[in-house]
Amino acid sequence: MENSLVHSLALQISKTLVKTPLLIKEGLSCLIILLQSQKEEGLGEKPFKHLCKVPNLTTTLHEISTNYDISPILHYMFPHMVHSVIYGETETEESDMVGNQICKKHLEAIITNIPLEKNIDHVLACTFLEKYISCGTEFVADPARMTEINKELLPLIRLFERKYSKTLDLVLEQYLKDVRNPKEQDLFHQFISLSLSGGKYQFLKDTDTSLLLSLNHPQPAVRLLAVRHLDEMIDELKEGFDDSFIEEAILARLKDDNLEVVNAALSTLETLFLTAKTFSEQIGYSLLSLIERADLSKNEKWCGILDTAIQILIRDGILKKNKDLLNQLVLQLLPYIVITINDSKSSEWKVALCIAQSNLCSLHPLLKGWPETFQEVVKAPKTENLIYSSNGKLIKFLSENLILEDPSSLSQMVQGLIDVAKKEPHNVKQKVTMHVISAVLVQSCCGSYRVEECRSSLALKVFHLLRRKMQNFKDKCKYSTSGNELFLEVLAGCVQKLNAEEPADLEDSVLLIVLLRNFIQGMVPPDSFLKDEMWWNPETLNRKNKDYLNLLLGLFDSLLSGASEGNNTDHFRTMMRLLFEVHLKKPEDQFRFLSVLWTYSYNISNQLNFVVDAMLQTRALYIGCAMLASQSMQTKRKLALTASPVIVSLLINLGSPVSEVRRAALCCLNSLSGIKESPFHPIVIDLVQKAEEITSDQTYIIQSLGNLFEELHTQPKGKPQPQKLSEALGALLECVKSITCPSYVARNMMKLLQEVNGKVVLSHLLPVIDRLLDRVLNEPDGILKDEALLLHIIIGKYNEHSAELLCTNQRSLGLFIKALHTSQEVYKGLSTFQMRALGQVTKSFFAALSDGKVQQKILGVLFDLLLNCKNPDCAQMIGSVFKAISVDAEQVSVELEPLQKSKNIATVHQKRKQKMQQQR
Repeated sequence: MENSLVHSLALQISKTLVKTPLLIKEGLSCLIILLQSQKEEGLGEKPFKHLCKVPNLTTTLHEISTNYDISPILHYMFPHMVHSVIYGETETEESDMVGNQICKKHLEAIITNIPLEKNIDHVLACTFLEKYISCGTEFVADPARMTEINKELLPLIRLFERKYSKTLDLVLEQYLKDVRNPKEQDLFHQFISLSLSGGKYQFLKDTDTSLLLSLNHPQPAVRLLAVRHLDEMIDELKEGFDDSFIEEAILARLKDDNLEVVNAALSTLETLFLTAKTFSEQIGYSLLSLIERADLSKNEKWCGILDTAIQILIRDGILKKNKDLLNQLVLQLLPYIVITINDSKSSEWKVALCIAQSNLCSLHPLLKGWPETFQEVVKAPKTENLIYSSNGKLIKFLSENLILEDPSSLSQMVQGLIDVAKKEPHNVKQKVTMHVISAVLVQSCCGSYRVEECRSSLALKVFHLLRRKMQNFKDKCKYSTSGNELFLEVLAGCVQKLNAEEPADLEDSVLLIVLLRNFIQGMVPPDSFLKDEMWWNPETLNRKNKDYLNLLLGLFDSLLSGASEGNNTDHFRTMMRLLFEVHLKKPEDQFRFLSVLWTYSYNISNQLNFVVDAMLQTRALYIGCAMLASQSMQTKRKLALTASPVIVSLLINLGSPVSEVRRAALCCLNSLSGIKESPFHPIVIDLVQKAEEITSDQTYIIQSLGNLFEELHTQPKGKPQPQKLSEALGALLECVKSITCPSYVARNMMKLLQEVNGKVVLSHLLPVIDRLLDRVLNEPDGILKDEALLLHIIIGKYNEHSAELLCTNQRSLGLFIKALHTSQEVYKGLSTFQMRALGQVTKSFFAALSDGKVQQKILGVLFDLLLNCKNPDCAQMIGSVFKAISVDAEQVSVELEPLQKSKNIATVHQKRKQKMQQQR
């Protein structure tokens, strides 16, 4: 449209809005639509004057902005509003006069309440700056007028900056690149003095560039001048600076590569802290990062920097308020109290002395008392090896303090020390610190903790650290050593070699071996560890006993690997003997431990979070074979009895999918085949004779046991051989029945006995069915998968061979019916015990029930289940059962017989009949 038409239309709308307040929203919406397609210049200034007089202008615009884009009208109004604020009242007819205070209020309300989107915030920032520069150029000779303008603009600029600081920064940076005229530069400085962060755009005389650019200048000298300029401005309390910019600038320069700049930044930080009396968490962690990258070996200037950083951190209770910061600071400073130089006047010693003399040691329990201990080192005779004595005292001191730590923070501190020791060392000090901390952790494992529960879990963490070092060590070490040197002597020799830039692989290996020996000797088992129990069952152990057993398994695995390969096999074999001598003295304990290793791979739930692979399992079996061969006959007799887990643990390995595991298990069984007093003797003898077949075929053991116990049904009773076989079978089933036997062992034993059926088998297993069904009903979430699978297998023993037991043993019948009613799904993908029990009601099973009453009872249960069943799979299974079994018509009629109406319905059976009749 023509500009004149646009002007007339807009003017008419704006005038109407002033006179007719009810149409404000509609009128403003019309103007917004008009401005979306027409140039702003066409409207002129008059519509703006009338808009400023519209009541509730900002409130209405805010309402419209929630659903529509109002940026066109803001784009039109902002230049006029800013012009009015800067220049004062518009000099036109009195009736049209618009005061700058009205525009100022409108601007404040818009900035505060209306989101400035679609680049409108950028438009307003540019308008502020351009109008100010233009006005300043016009009134350059009138300072009083400029002072008045500054007074009017200051609250608006500060308000805008609080909401759109990034936008203002961007506009100022863009303008800064183009400004060259000294007069404009001066006006620019005046404008940025109105903002909180504007000081960073001021030009520095010494650098001929802005403060912001100087702080990030590629030349260190310019950055240094900029940091010092910041310091001066803070001292002079100059306006135009906000704390956030100063803090960000200092933190950025703390990361500087030039140490003079870093030192100046620390000095500025001290000045800021004295002035502002505040200390943000970010500053604390930035100082920690600075301490972490310090390296005295490369530049001694780090000595002063570390001293200043520590003094800043420990002042005015900063660390008392932030325990995490305190813990991290102590861990970061540990390398600086580890001594690697005998010269007590070196920068290393100065830093160590600075830490000892600071208040830090009184703030953290790990360092409490260190100043006094370190003074003993300082006052030591000059002839004494300071590396030896200082680090020796430090290891003893830290381990004692660690043991006394509060249980609530002990685990966190141990993990922190482990994290420091795990870091890849980049210099001598870090490498020596790694050895020192490892020694502290090992020595602390040998102490008496305030809470006994902490010991095993922390020892397990320390072992994982040593195990990690062993893996690296086995790859790197190519030297053999006696390992008889004391830890501190070897450590001193290691430091000497590292300082001379010589390889210290030999010393590393010796240090690790000494630590491992100390760890094995000093590790204390929990008081409650059940060494006298037949089974060391991971499923029932408490947390601390699990950790201890996990520790034994891990040590065995690591030592076995070291003893099998590499150049240090002798040392690892010696430590393996030490492990057995200290922790597994009795042969019974040794074989209980080995039984865990032999069987744990079958554990689905993995309560110990430990993996026994086929290699470890096979090695453990062959070690067991060698140990069995060396035992006395009396010990072998004990190990072959039912009170020992050895025979059962070996038998289930005969069903392993790994042929070498089966071969190794047979070797162990062969060592016990001569023990005729053992209840398992008939089984062992029979299986050893079939060693070749069992080794070749994983399933042969199932067939072999099935054939072996078949003799119990084919030979006359009372003969010696069947009697011994019966006792052997009973011994196996008693093991499965025992509540102390791990469910994964029992499950695998039942897999081997899947072809062994009959009343004797089922009668032995009834307590297991009862116990596990109760757990399914009362605590379904707590039942283990191994237990669920075991129950599945045992329910499978209800078959035609054992059906007669249901007629003579009410408990057997009751448990079968209980299983038929157990419909809970305990594991996804595993059929319910109800479905498993229904699957056992086959034609042959039902026919084998000699008592008609028992048949009738089971039939009644099936009818009840069908009547109340809501599971289509279950209903389909019951239908299949009815199709398969042979049922007498009389039995069906009993279930479906109509009730006499005169009789009272007193039994569940009668109620079911009535319900079925009603449903027809």
